[in-house]
Amino acid sequence: MATLVIELFAAIVGIVCFKKYKDTPIRYFIYFLIYIFICELLATYTYSVRYNGVLGFLDTTRFRHNYWWGTLYWEIGGVLFYIWFFAKIIVKDYLSKALNILAILFLICSVAIIIFNFDQYFTSNFKFIDISGTILIVISITCYFLDVMLSERVLYFYQSIYFYIAALLFLWWIILTPLTFYQMYFTLADPEYIQLKSSIYLITNCLTYIGFGLILILCKPPKHES
Repeated sequence: MATLVIELFAAIVGIVCFKKYKDTPIRYFIYFLIYIFICELLATYTYSVRYNGVLGFLDTTRFRHNYWWGTLYWEIGGVLFYIWFFAKIIVKDYLSKALNILAILFLICSVAIIIFNFDQYFTSNFKFIDISGTILIVISITCYFLDVMLSERVLYFYQSIYFYIAALLFLWWIILTPLTFYQMYFTLADPEYIQLKSSIYLITNCLTYIGFGLILILCKPPKHES
């Protein structure tokens, strides 16, 4: 629930600052922050499934867990948004087109994996989707940095809101992705790991979304990037 509060903070800051960024691509980032909060809120439906809650009738169905929802809105939807976002703000046309092609391939592969492993879609995460998504995000951020370095914008990169968003995202993905390899330990039989993973996620999410909020408040609307 603490993560929800932080995500709500970022979404509210985005709404408050929307007028400031309404004529820039940052408005899509604000939409995404709102989207993330709503999706995370919906993901808490599992609390109503357990212990004979309002949605207790789902306890014996595929929807008992929310792996399917997380894969859909974040591991696929979130990755596609960030690839599209960086492709949009990158000036070099060949880099932008390359990212769009990678996004299409990622979507096709993800859908195929889900279709051929449909039962797993409801019981656990897909390592391939998670890891490939991370690789594509890193590639997208790298392309953005490369695009900046190959232009005059490198002289004032520190003034760009895009730079700080990219830096925060890079750190978020690099910190949390390794946890995917230890998903097998995320069971009631290993409460220490559950606590450790939850703490890492909480701290990382708090720093990231508080960072997004501060960036929106302190930075100026981009003028040099389209």
